Parts: sequence; C-alpha cells; structure tokens
Amino acid sequence: MNAIFLTHEKPIEFKVSDMLRGKCMFADVSKINKCCSDIIDIVDKDGSIKLIEVKNRLRKGTSDLSLKLLFGSVVAELQLVINLKAAEYEFSHKIYELVRS
Repeated sequence: MNAIFLTHEKPIEFKVSDMLRGKCMFADVSKINKCCSDIIDIVDKDGSIKLIEVKNRLRKGTSDLSLKLLFGSVVAELQLVINLKAAEYEFSHKIYELVRS
C-alpha cells in the first residue's frame, strides 16, 4: 500500500459528500417533485436533518436531481433519477464522472 501511495506526487483527494449516496429511480418528473415535497416536509419537521444543497441535473447527462442532506455531522447525497434504460443510464453516468473529475 505504501508503494502505491508513494508513487503519487500529491495526496489522493476525495469528497466527503461522496461517502454516503443513495439513488431512487422515478418514471417521470412529477414523481420526483412529489418525493422532493415529502423530503422538504420531513426536513421541516425533524430538526436533526438539514437540506444543504440541491443540484438540478435533469437536463444534463445524468438526468437527476441531487440533494445533499446533513444528518448530524454526516453528509449524504440522494439522487432522484428519471428512469432510463439501465445501459443508457450507466453510459450517461460514466460521461458525467469524466466531466466531473
């Protein structure tokens, strides 16, 4: 392990927000809107959960809405995805990962 680490000139970076992620697939945007409404209701009622970021990527390659939620000191990402064919989604997500990195 040290041999691999020492071959890099600088430390390997990672995002804490990528450590806990969930994905829910929906048939259409109206179902995503309903889910968002339900999440907002829960966040409003429960003071221990905070919505800290929303990214609307429905018109991008990933076709999703990304929510970052704070549970105490843990940041979790919840992706609300328009249900695409599995192969199409995987391809789109790989393109997104390349663009993001």
